[in-house]
This record gives sequence, structure tokens and C-alpha cells, in this order.
Amino acid sequence: MKISIADQTMIRTGGSAKQALEETVKLARFADERGFERFWLTEHHNMPFIGSSTPEILIGKVAEQTERIRVGAGGIMLPNHSALKVAECFRLLEALYPGRIDLGLGRAAGTDPYTARILNPSNDFKEENFPAKVEELQAFFADAAMSQRGPVMACPSIDTLPQQWILTGGANASVAARWGLGLSLPHFIQEVRSTEGVELYRREFSPSGTFPESRVSMGLFVICAETEEKSELLKKCIQIVFVGMALYGRFQPMPSVSEAKSHEFNQQEMAFLEMQKSKYVSGTPDRIREQLNTYADKFDLDEVIAMMMAYDFEDRMQSYDLLAHAYDLENRTVQKV
Repeated sequence: MKISIADQTMIRTGGSAKQALEETVKLARFADERGFERFWLTEHHNMPFIGSSTPEILIGKVAEQTERIRVGAGGIMLPNHSALKVAECFRLLEALYPGRIDLGLGRAAGTDPYTARILNPSNDFKEENFPAKVEELQAFFADAAMSQRGPVMACPSIDTLPQQWILTGGANASVAARWGLGLSLPHFIQEVRSTEGVELYRREFSPSGTFPESRVSMGLFVICAETEEKSELLKKCIQIVFVGMALYGRFQPMPSVSEAKSHEFNQQEMAFLEMQKSKYVSGTPDRIREQLNTYADKFDLDEVIAMMMAYDFEDRMQSYDLLAHAYDLENRTVQKV
């Protein structure tokens, strides 16, 4: 099973966007050296504690600073954008870094409904419109898009394609299968309860130029530490942020471990966290590997995309370092080369 990273460029309390972006680039270089498969950047808007609202820009910086690892968006929220503009951005990135660019496609807006309307006033964000948007995008990548006046080209026109993934809990698995795209389950956003989407995708998959075979990944919060106690505290830091977002609409920066240690959740918050607990995989390296392998067996995964957020950058780095060691990623890369 391949192991990858999704990074949200979180801004800590008292920190800056510049600092968070520099840490993202540093983490990407580390992931490149340690043997992770890919490094994804997310799209979020009107969230002051997240430093990357335009992953297509940050992808170029990360790809420039790395050598081997695939770099991409996990994902681009398609309702926010023109399909032509997305095709142009990712063709340009693929032209600059051929064979290393990923384009994950999401149906959500990556923000609140009010900001979503400002981002794209013409989009009604209906679920049934997403397959048509994906189809439109494929036409641009195939140089087959037409207007009333003739062909419309997504420039630059190049010989290779970015590797595309559909981010879905299963509802749009058939879209990924139809176009021969990868299927990525964003479990860290919304719990994926059923394996039906994966089964449908595997069954209906049509090979494509970038995916001769079906590929399934899952995004999870993975918090790895040398002790269970430390991993629980690091997980609590993340939970504080998401409780604030989900229950109170507060978009607050990442708290420190000391702040988390003294923080107490109320009864309503504890009930919310109980419902969300499957999104988190935490513990020591052996325990992490055991849990991830359970997910892999249940959902027939080819890959896990790990997300870890922490106030202290060293805690984040150590978590990924322990994860890499648990799966012996560095030796895998050496053997591959």
C-alpha cells in the first residue's frame, strides 16, 4: 500500500501565512526524500487559519522544490471554477513538471455557502451538475471542446495529462469509473460508511491513459507519536479546531498542546466527537499500521493519504517520520529507483 500526504497549510496561533507556507514546502521536501507517493494541497476559502486558498499556485512552488514525489490538488473544488481555467492551469503545471502533477476534483465548495456564491455566482452547486462539469473538463483535456464559433483549446496543448482523481464518498464513483480516473475517499471530511462506491468503481472502471487499472485511495487524519498519550493530545488539538468550525462557525487557528491539555469539551461537543471518531487514526507506529491496514482491507485501498495538523511543526514532521518508518517507505523508494 502506498502512503501519501495531504497538507492544509495550517496557520498556528500567533503564526503567519508566510511561515505556514514555508513549512508546507519544507514538509514536501521531507516527504520527497522519505518515499511518500504524493503530496496534495487543499482548496479552502474564507478560513483565516488556512494559508492555501489557491493550491494551483502552491503546487508549482512545491514541485519546483522537490524531485520525485507527485504533487497536486486534493482537490480543486470544481463548482468554484471554469472547466477551461482548470484545464489551462493543470496543463501548464504538467508541462513544467511532466509525469508528476495530480488533479483531484471535488464537488463541494471548500467554504461556507455565502463565500461560495461570491466565488462563483453563476453556480447553483447542485450535486447532479458535477458529472457534467467533469465531462466538460475531459473535453478540454482531449482537445475536443467546442463553442458556437468552433474549437476551444486549453493551452498549452501538451502530450501528457495530469493524473486525475475524483474525491467522493461514493456518490460519484461511477463518474471516476466512466472516465478512467482515480477514486479518492475523503474520509477525514465525511465518514465513508459503505464499500458500495468502491465496489461499483472497480466493477465499472474503464482504463484510461493515466490509469490503465483502477486505483482507490482514502484520506484520513493520521496522528502518529512515540506514545499513546502524546498522540491523543495532538488529536485533541485538531478536534478543538473542528468542533469550533462545525458547532459554532468559528474558524480559529491551531491551538498548542498545552492549550489542548487544559481544554475541556462540553457534553454537546463530546457527542459530536463521538460521531466523528472514525476520521482519526492515532497512536504509536505499530498501532497506526494496524488501523490503516484495517481500513485498507475493508475498502480495498491501494493508498492512504494521511493528514496531520499540529501547532508545533516538529510534531507534524515527527508524525510523518514515524509513519514513513512504519511502512519502510524510504527503502521502497531506493528499491524502485
